[in-house]
Amino acid sequence: MGRLSNASARSISKTAASAAGPVEPAPSCKARKLRLTDVLERGGHVLLAGTAARSLAGREVEIIFAGRRQVATARVGASGLFSAIAPLPPRTMRESSSARYIAEVGAERSLSLKLTRRLVLDPPVASATAVTLSGEVIAPLTDPAAEILVQQRLSCSKLVPLTRVKLKPSANGRFHITLKAPSDRRTVTYELSTVVRRSAHSMAHYTTYSLPQTVNLAPTVSSVEPAVGPTPGGTTVTIRGSGFASGATVTIGAAATSVDVRSETEILAQTAAGTGGQEVVVSDVGGSSNSGVEFTYVTPPTVTSIVPAQGSALGGSEVVIKGTGFVDGSTVTIGNRATVLEQASATEIKADTAATEAGEDQVVVTLPDGVASTSALGFTYVAPPAVTAISPSEGSTEGGTVLRITGTAFTKGSTLTIGSSAAAFVVLSATEIVAETAAMSPGIDEVVVSDQYGSSRGGPSFTFYSGPENVQPLS
Repeated sequence: MGRLSNASARSISKTAASAAGPVEPAPSCKARKLRLTDVLERGGHVLLAGTAARSLAGREVEIIFAGRRQVATARVGASGLFSAIAPLPPRTMRESSSARYIAEVGAERSLSLKLTRRLVLDPPVASATAVTLSGEVIAPLTDPAAEILVQQRLSCSKLVPLTRVKLKPSANGRFHITLKAPSDRRTVTYELSTVVRRSAHSMAHYTTYSLPQTVNLAPTVSSVEPAVGPTPGGTTVTIRGSGFASGATVTIGAAATSVDVRSETEILAQTAAGTGGQEVVVSDVGGSSNSGVEFTYVTPPTVTSIVPAQGSALGGSEVVIKGTGFVDGSTVTIGNRATVLEQASATEIKADTAATEAGEDQVVVTLPDGVASTSALGFTYVAPPAVTAISPSEGSTEGGTVLRITGTAFTKGSTLTIGSSAAAFVVLSATEIVAETAAMSPGIDEVVVSDQYGSSRGGPSFTFYSGPENVQPLS
């Protein structure tokens, strides 16, 4: 339980430090430089926790019991928190009015705090619409059914009742209360109180209470993906956190150009133009986040030329790309991802194209952090020839058979082979060739048309057989 109270102290300190702004902050009362915040009986010991001024960081704290006896020491941390464990005093002593603890650092003294049964209130959990208060009624639990009073502290001297909840805690004393989140405050401080019977046979009660807990109702941002994008903006980011309300706005250096609140924990937004690292800030009626999560704007690379500007759709074309902002580890995509052969400089990359479909594709250089070039410069993939049919499909090994070959991408510069031998041919059009076979040994050979962009594959084959055949010479 001492750990929970330390969390309480951290929560209160953090809230007070971050509450500046047009929305009324949580009450921040002027306190002593040294303060005990919790004294709890646990496991045969007494757990103590407190806060101290930052100026006391590193100093030793003496815990004084019953006004005269040192029972424990602690060290003030850099954050101003301290905690200690003291022996549990005898029952007769701890039930007396003098069973009080004081913290001392030199001449600084805290107010005394009595060892007593109470409510322990965990740090509240807030969403855009609700606040959940959880905690524990510290035993005896002979009659745990009780009315818990929930109050909101508006100032150091003013508590406002919010609700009374008739709640029976679980067997271990745990309870949960859900309240509607206030819409007009960034931070709210809650305190709880109730009574528990001293025993099953006594009508006497312990008055129980909780130490104050403060909850920040402003949105919180835990992550942004991606965390890097180009300076011109236009990056769609996913922002995750809590407390996101409908109508929330997003600022990443400048106001996001679009915001879609998907849920209380997720927002989709599109970045505006920006530079450098900028905090991702979500704002709504509860205030603005100050979580420190950043998005970094990076100047994208540019592509100014590619030589050659076209190559085979089968891939394997070595190209030289020129531009600006290239760095080691950059990748190149031209339809499909190319193989970077050499990162020559910040202005030149040599790459080898991959196989893809014929047509024009944008040349894109992407930095290791994912920021890509956006120029419209293209590279044209040209399909190699394709053979779809031949007629006839067989002839004599003596050669001289006239073939009509149909397909695609035939050019004047094409070559024709049937097996291992070249054949005489005439390109009639981009889809038709007339050829005459050369002498070959018996067998089946594929008819292949080739040009600078590659060779046809998987086309029909011609069968050579021994014996005479009526052939017509190619004129």
